[in-house]
Amino acid sequence: MEGRAHEAGLEHHRIVGERITDHSLPSVRRRVAVVSTLLEVMEGRAPARPRGEDLRGAPSMRVSLLAAGEAAAGRVDEALSLLVRAEASAHSPLERISAVLGSVLIAQRYRGDAELVRHATRLADLLDGTSPRWLLAMTPQPVREATLATLLAAGQLEPHRVLRENYTLIPPRSEGTGLLLASPPQLTPRERQVLDLLVQTERRATIAERLFVSPNTVKTQLRSLYGKLGATNREQALSQAMAWGMLGSPPDDQPRSDSSTSTVPSW
Repeated sequence: MEGRAHEAGLEHHRIVGERITDHSLPSVRRRVAVVSTLLEVMEGRAPARPRGEDLRGAPSMRVSLLAAGEAAAGRVDEALSLLVRAEASAHSPLERISAVLGSVLIAQRYRGDAELVRHATRLADLLDGTSPRWLLAMTPQPVREATLATLLAAGQLEPHRVLRENYTLIPPRSEGTGLLLASPPQLTPRERQVLDLLVQTERRATIAERLFVSPNTVKTQLRSLYGKLGATNREQALSQAMAWGMLGSPPDDQPRSDSSTSTVPSW
């Protein structure tokens, strides 16, 4: 968590090699698997589920982390299925936080504002004064900002306060780029339109005028867009979008807005 995940991984590998044998208890092996998966995440790598691995009886926290890896690979349905399994088998506060945190990350990236508000509110409910909150270190700063902005826009002031305070206590890890930034993000039609206009102008007022909305609405959408792109400003957002081939090639069901016509966006 202190920025030394690679060092921790080497030490973990050494300990496992020295102490884990054919006679080690299954419970010990399951715990080792959890730590191994967690270290992959902390090094900025999306954990991969070994082919054919039977996850029956696997620790809930490992299943949650594997779900994040599935989401990073674009297999959202499989990720959600694993998170349902993780929540069903979660017994400790740490396991429950792990499962709900996975739901927050996936909702922020793929599922839209309503789902993000629902899962972020659940996460805030779990983060009471005695709950282990160190897993929040895996949440990248852009995801934090987008989640807080969405809660605020939805009028969820208490969850917003709780998450803001906990994010302050647990800063994001410094290594890697974040679990869910490994594949191109899925933008809503609204975010696609904002991205298209962001290429043309950096002025919120201009974007708001083109889309017939208020500058505050544009501000909220920019926060969400930046969070999905792993950016904190316009230049970073456009750079990421260009790297993913998202500029100039909108999906078929998200046609590029034509600035020569004056139609109200179908939001």
